[in-house]
Amino acid sequence: MLTGKIKQALSLLSTPLIVDSMEELGLKGYLLDSEFRPIVPYSKIIGTAITVEIEEKKKKEEANLDLLTKAYETPHNILDPIISISVPASLSKSSIFGSVASVRAQMRGFSGALIGGSVRDTQELQKSHFPIFTSSISPGRISGIASAKSTGDPIEIGGVKINQGNIVFGDNDGVIILPASKLSNIVDLAFEINTWEGELKSFLTQGANYEQVIELIGESPK
Repeated sequence: MLTGKIKQALSLLSTPLIVDSMEELGLKGYLLDSEFRPIVPYSKIIGTAITVEIEEKKKKEEANLDLLTKAYETPHNILDPIISISVPASLSKSSIFGSVASVRAQMRGFSGALIGGSVRDTQELQKSHFPIFTSSISPGRISGIASAKSTGDPIEIGGVKINQGNIVFGDNDGVIILPASKLSNIVDLAFEINTWEGELKSFLTQGANYEQVIELIGESPK
């Protein structure tokens, strides 16, 4: 479970450090496709996934986004909920998130959005401090052609399975999904790696030989 202490620790780290830590711990299948980036460059997203799955509907009368509304409106007694929405590739030109959804999410206590589909209204969203990560942008609308299939169930975004309660961590380099049960181990090792890299870079900037430095300070922590 995400705590204020762990969130503060994550805010001092980067996705590359977390990736290195998770790889050393033998954790796999956590890194979203490389297309995922923040709408506002160099934003960082840290929070707990609230999952919603969207499906395409061929008939307008079958389209119903009530479960998405439920996800927004239901109080979530967790630290920094992140609305995490999976959208099928067939709807890639139809945006599920824009300026209205952003305001809606913020007013309901969400700390960010992870969108496995398209986002629009980016000029307006650029002015916001609300972190939004997505793989695509399109001005298309989704109303009348989609339904919310589920909320709270496992979804897939960017090739990664996301369970409600997983931790979403992203920065300008990409997005990672962290298992809540392994958070402390991941963060602790990431800090050790960060300290080691700091020593390595300090020696290298003084003109030291890489191999000699490794002999002196040892290999990266594991």
